[in-house]
Amino acid sequence: MMNGTEAVEADARAPGDGVPHLTLVHGSAASIAQWDALIAHLPQSWQVSTPRLAGYDDPAFDFAAPYGAETEVARIAPPPPGTGPRVLLGHSMGGLVAAATCLAHPGRYAALVLIEPVLFGLLAQPGFAAMHHDVRSYMRYFCALQDPSRQLDAARAMFHFWKLYDAWEAQSPARREQAAACMRKVRLECRLFEDPAVHADRLRGLAGLPVVWVSGSESPSHIRSVRQGFCAQVPHTEVIEIPGGGHLCHLSHPGELAALLARRVGRLRNEHLAEA
Repeated sequence: MMNGTEAVEADARAPGDGVPHLTLVHGSAASIAQWDALIAHLPQSWQVSTPRLAGYDDPAFDFAAPYGAETEVARIAPPPPGTGPRVLLGHSMGGLVAAATCLAHPGRYAALVLIEPVLFGLLAQPGFAAMHHDVRSYMRYFCALQDPSRQLDAARAMFHFWKLYDAWEAQSPARREQAAACMRKVRLECRLFEDPAVHADRLRGLAGLPVVWVSGSESPSHIRSVRQGFCAQVPHTEVIEIPGGGHLCHLSHPGELAALLARRVGRLRNEHLAEA
């Protein structure tokens, strides 16, 4: 498994030695450990990279430095030569970063898999006014919780926004404090919702790249609206809903997600052979 950002560009669809490469980008207030359950279900022969978003496990992170989608995209290393197919998967904020990475580096990946990416800027499109208002109201409330004494409140609000009520209640006091410690970075990440790199018109640049959108059947309505807006811009998107899953479906249903990825890799291989 690789965590660094050193590598050289490679042709995304070249079969190489036939070893698939999967890059997994974690979400807000999370770490690369969120992928352990999924990785345990993947074929052992696959290569997996798990880059870290900026500011997590990084005490030297400069909150005063310029920050945008390009900050996170720069942390996603290209897959190494000699692998293929090459798939990029991102969850939540990691999904936004994954989409931005594919737009910034067309041809790097053979497929993009998004688990409920926080592309809330799509709600500014016509038809989503009420949902856009609700999400922006929540974001204003969340971003106002800047006092150090309110960080547990902010973490609880983030969990509740995603209907993760039971998950919050199940957290130990230590885990809640860990989540609270991430809230300053999460507030910074809220800037990316309106980042030009992932505006609706830019997302049309994903045409020609196989895209899969994964949602849980129990996820909140706002992410369904985002999905609708995304599919309007990227109409070839394959939508898969995991029954009983929520925003953390990669944790609750890792076997189903691993099987989905195996099917996608198999299709990519077959398409490459058909074109050869």
